[in-house]
Amino acid sequence: MPNIVFHNITKSYDGINDAVNNLNLNIKEGELITILGPSGCGKSSSLRMLAGLESITKGEISIDGTVINNVLAEDRNIAMVFENFALYPHLNVANNLSMPLIAKKLQKKEIAQKVNEIAKLLEISDQLKKKPNQLSGGQRQRVALARCLIKQSKIFLMDEPLGHLEAYLRLLLRTEIRRIHETEEATTVYITHDQEEAASLSDRIAVMNQGKLQQVDTLVNLLDKPHNKFVAQFIGNFPINLIKGFLLSENESYIFSVENTSSKLIIKENIKLKNTDLSNLTIGIRPEDFTIEDNITNQNTLKGEILNIELIGDKCLINLDSQLGNINILSNFSKEYKINDKIFFTPSFKFLKLFNSEGMNLNLNE
Repeated sequence: MPNIVFHNITKSYDGINDAVNNLNLNIKEGELITILGPSGCGKSSSLRMLAGLESITKGEISIDGTVINNVLAEDRNIAMVFENFALYPHLNVANNLSMPLIAKKLQKKEIAQKVNEIAKLLEISDQLKKKPNQLSGGQRQRVALARCLIKQSKIFLMDEPLGHLEAYLRLLLRTEIRRIHETEEATTVYITHDQEEAASLSDRIAVMNQGKLQQVDTLVNLLDKPHNKFVAQFIGNFPINLIKGFLLSENESYIFSVENTSSKLIIKENIKLKNTDLSNLTIGIRPEDFTIEDNITNQNTLKGEILNIELIGDKCLINLDSQLGNINILSNFSKEYKINDKIFFTPSFKFLKLFNSEGMNLNLNE
C-alpha cells in the first residue's frame, strides 16, 4: 500500500492564476483521505495531477518515494472513478468491467472470474448482461466503482463519484465505498464538496480554499480546533456565529466587548493572546454551544428576539436578533417558541474560537 506526497505543488492553466498554490500534503499508506472544499478550490486539479491527467506547473508528486511527474498516466497503477460514470454505452456491464483486464492482456477465463467476483462484491451480478442505459443511476455508479476496483490498483482516486445520485443512494454507496476501501486495503483519495460525505468516509479530511490547503485533520479537530476562520465557517452542520469586538484582560478572566454595542461577555476559559492585537478580534461560537434560559441566570445571559425557526428532526435552529447581533442557536424543539418572542440565552466558551484580524484561530490548545 503506497503513500503519496505532494511537495510544493502548483498548477496554473494560464500562467497567471494558480488553481493549486504550493500544495504540501502527505497521504499515508492505506489511508482514505478526502479533499474537501467549495467549487474552484483546486481539489479536482490536485487529483488529476496525481492521476497524470494534468501536467504539474511546479513541485513534485511522489509515490513510495518515487517522483512520478513524468510517468505516463497508464503506468501509474492508479484507478479512478469520475462523477459522470464514464461507461461505454455500447457495451454491456460485463464487457465494461472486462475492458481494464483486456488491456492487461489477461486470459478470458481469468477475466470472467474477476468480473464475477467484483460483480458479487458490489451486488450487480444480475446486471451483467444489461447496457448502461438500462440501469438506474445507482446501478451505473456501482458499475463505475466495480470497473475501478477490478484493476486491483494500489491507489483509488474518486472525483465526486456520488454527485448526481439521490440522497438515499449517496448514503448507501458511501457505506459501500468505505467497506470496499477496507476490504481492498488500498490508499484512497476522495474528492467532494459535501462535508457530510467527507465525514462519513474519511480517516482524515484535507480542506482547501482558493487553491490553498487550509488544514488536514480529523473531523473532530476540524470542528473543535479549526486553524482559521474559513475552516470554522465551512465545517459544521450549521454556520458558526462570528461576533466582532475587542478583548480586555481583567484578573483571571477576559472581557469581550461586542462591536458597536454595549454588550460584554466574561470569558474565564484559557485563551492564547501572544503578540495579538486585542482591539480587532472575532469570536466564533457554534449554534449548539448556547443554552436557552427561562430568565437571566448569570452575567453572560443575553436577550434576543426570534426572527425565524427551522425544524431539524427533534431540534430547531432559532435565528435571533440579539445583543450579539444576528445569531443562530440550536435547541430542542418546543412548540412554545414563536416568531417575535423574546428569549434569554447563555453562550458556552468551552469550544470558543478566537480569530485575529488575519482570520487565524488563536485559541488552539496545541
